[in-house]
Amino acid sequence: MTTHHLALNAELPAAVNGTAPDWVELIPAGPKVVGRDARSWLFDDTASQSVLGDFTERGTQLPTDWEHATQHRAPKRVDAPAAAWIDRLVMRDGALWAHVEWTSRASH
Repeated sequence: MTTHHLALNAELPAAVNGTAPDWVELIPAGPKVVGRDARSWLFDDTASQSVLGDFTERGTQLPTDWEHATQHRAPKRVDAPAAAWIDRLVMRDGALWAHVEWTSRASH
């Protein structure tokens, strides 16, 4: 099985009534996306369909964690708690959005 990792640093909107948002934009509309660190990548129709297809094929939720703990801590069998679980991905006007189920620790 091939494993693909996607590391994103998304700024969340302010919590409403002390609650984190249910939907978060992960990747803005492309085709050229430039990150905060000036790296850029292509996020066109082909790339977006690939991401959606891989997510659907995987058939499981994606963890959202702190400081890349899933990649760095978990392989060492060190606690790597999830902040949330992404259970749906959708495209909205060329941008990738995720539906997020927050853990109690991260939801406030």
